[in-house]
Amino acid sequence: MRAGAVASLVALLGLTAALAPLLGEDEIVLVTMLFLLVVLLVSATWGYGVGLFSALLADVLLNVFFVPPLHTITVQEPRNVAALVIFLAVAIVGASMLSLLRRQLAVAQ
Repeated sequence: MRAGAVASLVALLGLTAALAPLLGEDEIVLVTMLFLLVVLLVSATWGYGVGLFSALLADVLLNVFFVPPLHTITVQEPRNVAALVIFLAVAIVGASMLSLLRRQLAVAQ
C-alpha cells in the first residue's frame, strides 16, 4: 500500500507540475480527466485505500492549481464547487468499483 501511495503522489504531483504552467482554468475538463485516469489506474493496481488517497489528493490539487482563484483552497464560483464534488464522487466510486473487481479476480484465481 505504501508503494501505491508513493506512486500516486509522484504521478499526481508530476502531472500537476507538467500541466499547471501550460494549462489554465479553460482546460479544467482535460485536466480533470487526466487526474481521474491516474486515480482509476492507481485504484486498479493497489486497491481502494490508495485509490481513496489518490482521489482526495487529486481533488485538492485540482482546486489549488486549476480552479480560480489559483493557489488557494477557496473556490469562488458555485459551479466549480459542484465540479470538484462531482469529481471526488466519481473518483471514489470508480476506485471502489475497481478495488472490488480486483478482489473478485483474486478470489476467482
